[in-house]
Amino acid sequence: GRSGKSYLASCLVEAEDAFVSSDSAESVTEGIDIVAVPLNRISTQAGPDEHLLVMDCEGGNNALAAIRTLVNVFGLLLGSQVVFVANGMATEQALQTLGMSLAARSLVRLEEGSQLP
Repeated sequence: GRSGKSYLASCLVEAEDAFVSSDSAESVTEGIDIVAVPLNRISTQAGPDEHLLVMDCEGGNNALAAIRTLVNVFGLLLGSQVVFVANGMATEQALQTLGMSLAARSLVRLEEGSQLP
């Protein structure tokens, strides 16, 4: 079944239509969908020039996704905070997907002085 990541991401930014979501068994997100939201829209402590970048990445359990590991690693590289959504409970497969993505992230080499978030 689907786990509702797109719906959850839309709720996070308080915009029901920010990300396309569906309650069907079919996958909706392909690759990464991105929304930039003024942070002061969802936080009273944010300045007027601060923004929250929310990335809705395709699910790791989509067997038809050709680039799902790349999508996961890209999201992990760019994100300063990552929310890993599992439907119901964290299954062994979900944890393996997360572990493989984190391992692949650790293999990415950056120029000297660059830091991951």
